[in-house]
Amino acid sequence: MDVLKSEDDVITRERDLAAKYKSEIEKMKAQIKVIQYEPVTFQSSRCAACNKLLELPSVHFLCQHSYHQDCFQMYSESEHECPSCVTSAGRNRASMPPPPAA
Repeated sequence: MDVLKSEDDVITRERDLAAKYKSEIEKMKAQIKVIQYEPVTFQSSRCAACNKLLELPSVHFLCQHSYHQDCFQMYSESEHECPSCVTSAGRNRASMPPPPAA
């Protein structure tokens, strides 16, 4: 009986997690549509790395993070990815449960 309860708890957690991920995916799809079809205004006045006022030259991302070019080059691993978002994505992947064994 305990085995069935344990399995039921696992199924419930997995369903909740699937619902959470589905919601996040829908939000991302909406963001993609906005990025594809709507103009984006960059209003950030501070560098996401050093938090000082932005001065030219600066680098802006669609995620709304902005950097001094020097800060971006210092903190970035790739010139095509926002350093703040890459770090967040890495934390999200690390917090995900491992895939089930086949």
